[in-house]
Amino acid sequence: MNNCVLYLLTGIRPSCNEYRNTGSDKSYTYLIDVDGHKGALQPFPVYCQMIVQPPYGSTIVHHHLTNITSTVEFTYIYASYIQVTKLISNSAYCSQSFRYHCSEAPLHSTNFDNKIYGPNNTMDDLTCDCHSDESCLNNEKCNCDANLASETDISDYVTISTKSQLPITKIEMKKLSTGKYAEFVVEPLICLNILRSCYDIMTKFDIYGNNPLVRQYYTIDPDGYGNHPPFMVYCNYIVTEIPIYG
Repeated sequence: MNNCVLYLLTGIRPSCNEYRNTGSDKSYTYLIDVDGHKGALQPFPVYCQMIVQPPYGSTIVHHHLTNITSTVEFTYIYASYIQVTKLISNSAYCSQSFRYHCSEAPLHSTNFDNKIYGPNNTMDDLTCDCHSDESCLNNEKCNCDANLASETDISDYVTISTKSQLPITKIEMKKLSTGKYAEFVVEPLICLNILRSCYDIMTKFDIYGNNPLVRQYYTIDPDGYGNHPPFMVYCNYIVTEIPIYG
């Protein structure tokens, strides 16, 4: 197929996970319709990362920006802001990550203030991954907050997973003096629709845009995108049955 978008004869799905549940297993660009064929929003293309085992699909929306060293506003490829926020509200989980490279340019500072904007103004409470295991330089919230000058790369990685803070809409950067350096590399928005149990799939399908549950195998994630990976179960309507393999 030389068309950049895959169409299914059964209709346009609301998310990549719904395509995966109907048997599509190729990672590719698909059309999704986040408010259904009766809604006002038009379908738009996203990249679907299809996981083979356990089967599920990640909905990925890319933006136009690469290495960011000055103030920028975000637009997302082929999707309006309203379409993106509807996808987020329809999803069980969404995240967007960025890496921040620095030299004498802290991520949090009263003198040098990078501002990262979401739908509801700035996100001032972001913490870096190194803070979770207390490995940040000089015991700061982020490596770059140590405010060190270095010829080697100092960087931080941040994942935003609170849906009300997504998507990233703007990054505001102040001009740096000679010798200082700051750069953002922002990843695409990723949304998932793996629910915690068969009961959730049955009762929340109208919230998350899923099709009504039928008796078949589904992928669930009981700890809600925590430390334990998702796995496949058999849904006997609202009853979750865990297969036993000999």
